[in-house]
Amino acid sequence: MKMEILDYDQLGFGTGAYENRIRFDPATLRVDQPFRPPRRLTAKNWRDVYQAMRARLRGHGSIVMNVEELVYAESVTFNLRLSDPVEEQLGDDRRWRGAAGEYIVTLGEECSAQRGRSTGLRTLSASVGAFSRLWLGVRSASSIAVTDDLRGDGALLRRLDRALRSPPHFGWPF
Repeated sequence: MKMEILDYDQLGFGTGAYENRIRFDPATLRVDQPFRPPRRLTAKNWRDVYQAMRARLRGHGSIVMNVEELVYAESVTFNLRLSDPVEEQLGDDRRWRGAAGEYIVTLGEECSAQRGRSTGLRTLSASVGAFSRLWLGVRSASSIAVTDDLRGDGALLRRLDRALRSPPHFGWPF
């Protein structure tokens, strides 16, 4: 078995946990512990997801987020009025005009975005950059509304905050 270990000196002192790279022949792997078959979890199992994250094997410097609602996601559907600054840079002879437009967006267990507008839904207005930061989980909708080009009424922003709740990236990669 050949083992390579990268230590703090190679990664920069104190920048993170040890990283181990191990190479072995999988045929030599023997596990003496009983195991259960995996179980598919859905959004309805958010409490189970939270408990699994708390019980996970944690590395050096890891933390436990004691807020189980971090893994709960609620669905939300809204109109999106999207602006795309690239449109100003494109010549008139271009077929592609950017991503600007009106969309009906659903975020939840099933997500979708379709061109159009639906009466009765709240409207979020955003630039492509601000909306990208929102759905990538960089910041909450309420925060981005203060610092960037994202506008919507308070009730919609609060629903988006809950629907796109994203924990800090401390070993919770989902």
